[in-house]
Amino acid sequence: MPHSQLENYIATFRKQSGLTQQEAASLLGDRSGSELSLFESNRRVPTLRTAIGLEIIFSAPVADLFGGKRQRLERKIEARIERLHARLAKQQPAKGRPRIEREAKLRWLAARQAKRSPSRA
Repeated sequence: MPHSQLENYIATFRKQSGLTQQEAASLLGDRSGSELSLFESNRRVPTLRTAIGLEIIFSAPVADLFGGKRQRLERKIEARIERLHARLAKQQPAKGRPRIEREAKLRWLAARQAKRSPSRA
């Protein structure tokens, strides 16, 4: 099981940059550091605009800035994808358009899995 990550690493990246909360907030277009403080302490979730702004400021992907949040979301989505795959695999092959759509979804799922799990030579 992978280790648990912090919900976000905004404060870590900010401190590594040497910026104060107020300076980083100013770069985001905010007048005070109070909102940034709420993001750093996980009391508020930043908007997409703010998350992208943080990515630009710290030259770090949003997935790195929000490692724990991404990790949890990934586990939930992967479980849903597995359930979708199982449901599609159990379905009786239909005819016509429904069959074509089902086969396309199964191909997409297989290609997605192949990208995520490189073959071992």
